[in-house]
Amino acid sequence: MSSTPASRLTRAMRWSGTVLLAVLLAAARAASPQSPLDLNNNGISDIWELMYTAQSSNPDLDSDGDGLTNQQESIAGTNPFDSRSVPRITSLTVTTNGVVAIMPGSLGKHYLLQGSEILCGSAATNWGAEASLVARTNTVVRLAGPADRATRFFRILVSDVDTDGDKLTDWEEYQLGLDPLSASSNGQLDATGKPLSDFTYAANWLKSVSLNGEPQTASAPGSGAGKGSLAIYPSSIPPGTGLTAEYFTNSSSLYTSNANFNSLNLFHTTNDSVVDFVWGPATTPNLSNGFYTVRWTGPVLPQYSEDYVFQARTDDGVKLWVNDQLLI
Repeated sequence: MSSTPASRLTRAMRWSGTVLLAVLLAAARAASPQSPLDLNNNGISDIWELMYTAQSSNPDLDSDGDGLTNQQESIAGTNPFDSRSVPRITSLTVTTNGVVAIMPGSLGKHYLLQGSEILCGSAATNWGAEASLVARTNTVVRLAGPADRATRFFRILVSDVDTDGDKLTDWEEYQLGLDPLSASSNGQLDATGKPLSDFTYAANWLKSVSLNGEPQTASAPGSGAGKGSLAIYPSSIPPGTGLTAEYFTNSSSLYTSNANFNSLNLFHTTNDSVVDFVWGPATTPNLSNGFYTVRWTGPVLPQYSEDYVFQARTDDGVKLWVNDQLLI
């Protein structure tokens, strides 16, 4: 079994035949498709910029070195100047009933758990929706999906949503102390005596502070809901092609026998992208007619400095070495 990180936003972890890929950050989606409030046209929510004093930050830079650009941090609702403030899954549980992923979330953000039977990259047509929610009153996000296949992959998408169609994302409305389910919740009237739209209310406030000049301290109108703190760990789809597999014949059921992994008995070498087999007469190679041993070797490159778990499920025995240390 191996998982190597790669180019964009997904990390693979195998749990008893189930793999979780977390996480993709998507542009605004919604009940009505709408980008965040962006009066300075830099592709980032102006509310997010003020919440984190990031008005002069380059959207394409990674200011805190946590692997996410400032624009991606704005989608996640995280702090671009704190490397600990990154999307991270805190719990993954596999039971007979399925897979449950738990993570701290950010009020107003939309979380979508998708599943696929093949590791197929980011093509939307290959992924099916398993569960979704918009965080409302609870910042602990819990998403559950089935785990009834020998191998199944999951990924979580984080995006914005505009439920009331007022051109402010739900996350922005929570930051401003507004109601994301009502388009005019600010309690003010316009020049004609009609309820002032929340978008106009927010835009008028933003025009009173500096977005293009020097960063300045500013507080949001209303009571505010505080800064969002989403914590799902984005990582990348592995760039590696798998592990090198060496198949040996004429082996012994006694592991310590010199017949096992004997170079004279090596009959097949290949690359296995996934180590998950039920061998029989129909598989290649056919290992149903004798005693065989198989060795898989290769590097596992973790993307982050944290604890990782290796789990193995086998019939007839397995050993696992990492950095020449026997773990299993």
